[in-house]
Amino acid sequence: MREHLQEEGVIQFLLKSFVDGDWRFNVPVLWDQYPHIVGWETIPAWPHPTQFIPGGNSPYVTDAYRDALLAQFPQAGPRHRRRRTLGPCRETRGGVTRHPPLSDEHRRLIG
Repeated sequence: MREHLQEEGVIQFLLKSFVDGDWRFNVPVLWDQYPHIVGWETIPAWPHPTQFIPGGNSPYVTDAYRDALLAQFPQAGPRHRRRRTLGPCRETRGGVTRHPPLSDEHRRLIG
């Protein structure tokens, strides 16, 4: 695999789906549809507080993505990984979690 890919994180991610010499996902379909599934789909900005929690050694959320993330999540901010609650949820009395309402565009995207 390293003959064809240089990014160690991508290699490790792919190997998680390679078990006993077989792929767990449908490689022919992914190969065929790859141009349609890569990249970043621009959607309306999420107007609520959002937290991104990258691991200290994670290569997935880098400074290269900062502008794109902030364009879609303008209220995004870092959160220390020891904290237990995540935005945009809020805890209310009795430990009930409340979520802000979704826009029609966000509903369409998540089904």
